[in-house]
Amino acid sequence: MPKKARRKKGGGDTGDTGEDGVVDAGDVDVLSESYTVADSVTTARDLDDDFAEFDDQEPLNSVEEEADEHVSRAALSATARCTKLADVLSLASTIPTEKRSARRESALRQLFKAVSQYATGAEGREAVLSRLDDVIIPACVAGLRSGVASPAEQYASCRVLEATAVVLGGDMDEYVEAITDLLTKAVKATGRAVQVRVAAIRALSMALFICGTDMALTNTCLDLCEAVCAPTFRGEEVDPHLRSAALDCWALLSTTVADAYIAGDDIEGIDGGNGRGVTILPLLQQCLDHGSVELRSAAGECVALIHAARINMGINEDEGENATERRYRSGSWDGSEWEILMDEVKQRVAEL
Repeated sequence: MPKKARRKKGGGDTGDTGEDGVVDAGDVDVLSESYTVADSVTTARDLDDDFAEFDDQEPLNSVEEEADEHVSRAALSATARCTKLADVLSLASTIPTEKRSARRESALRQLFKAVSQYATGAEGREAVLSRLDDVIIPACVAGLRSGVASPAEQYASCRVLEATAVVLGGDMDEYVEAITDLLTKAVKATGRAVQVRVAAIRALSMALFICGTDMALTNTCLDLCEAVCAPTFRGEEVDPHLRSAALDCWALLSTTVADAYIAGDDIEGIDGGNGRGVTILPLLQQCLDHGSVELRSAAGECVALIHAARINMGINEDEGENATERRYRSGSWDGSEWEILMDEVKQRVAEL
């Protein structure tokens, strides 16, 4: 019987043949005599154990079920929002006849929340539109009654009208016409709280910007903004918060007007021949020197818009010069009567 293979002492890389013909294994580990091929073969039981973890995972169709469940939850949420909106609109119908100020204010606050949070999608818009003339506008008219409604009611009414404009969207001139006089009177009323007048001019500007298409109403609102942003209005000093809000609204609405009517000069059909922005440059210069940071910021934004409109007037794609020459030839302040004033304004802005 041949001798058992032993590890060669001294460690060679290759085995040597002994005197009895048995090859030494060197550094290679030799399998034991009890080793069989079956020991290195994975059994079916082992495969079952390895893949058992996949049996606990959800099947593919569960993903579709989860998607369906998500859609169902979304549908239920939409239904719940519509239900809440309908309930609040029903409650708001009692505002004109409610005698207690606290309840009117609470109902107006709930109406603002409903319009801004529950009136989503096409269904929400239709619900708001269907109750616009008989619920929303009458409720806000009642909330803006001078001498009867509290400042909190008046403020809430303006916020409701502003949120309603966002929900209704474009091409709603009827809505703009219905609320323009109401909000204009609120802005002009010097005896009202400053917060109410600020909310009123913002609601009016938002309605014109989103819903309106009549440029005559837009120009009327721009006139109002220019009058209110002055240091005094109707013989009384204007609060800086109201002045800054008026300038913000002016900047918003000025984006809907042609550049020439903002920063142009010698324009036919306009009193004085100058654009709106050019006309209020001296006023903006005064605002930049005011102590209110909010007012200075609003004035700086208006100056930037006017300057951009002036630069855009010099761009004419049909001309052959390069873009820089086209931009600054007729769109620059250089050589105009406003050159010195604009240089002073730019220097003040740089200092800020």
